[in-house]
Amino acid sequence: MRYRNNPGNIRYNPAFQGCTGNDNGFCTFQSLGFGYRAILVVLNTYYEKYNLRTIRGIITRYAPPTENKTEDYIRNVSRYSGLDSSQNLTKEDLIKLIPAIARMENSISITMPEVKTLIDQANSGAGNIALSALAVILALYIGFNFFK
Repeated sequence: MRYRNNPGNIRYNPAFQGCTGNDNGFCTFQSLGFGYRAILVVLNTYYEKYNLRTIRGIITRYAPPTENKTEDYIRNVSRYSGLDSSQNLTKEDLIKLIPAIARMENSISITMPEVKTLIDQANSGAGNIALSALAVILALYIGFNFFK
């Protein structure tokens, strides 16, 4: 939720950069940018570690039927992102899912440029080399992992 700076309702894991606490099992992030950044990290993990390459595969894991109306979630993320739920996604497509996930999880309307700006701010404030959101996507695409 917004008050936790957690637009994707990311479960608590102190390994997430910017995670400052646990609020009923969910991360509290020091800024909204870190919350959006965490969504990108989760999506990249699904893509790389679990070989989930479609919206259907990603969202079924992200919002499982035991906790969500997963089919509605898949349909809406597909509609909001403009991507077909069964098409194979590229790493560059993952960031397109973030505004749709924020909208589904917390009714947040945010544009892609706003997401990128917030991720940029989180990266530059993280004490690491400042990376733009596009540089992060490129780094993920070629296999670097700056998030762990």
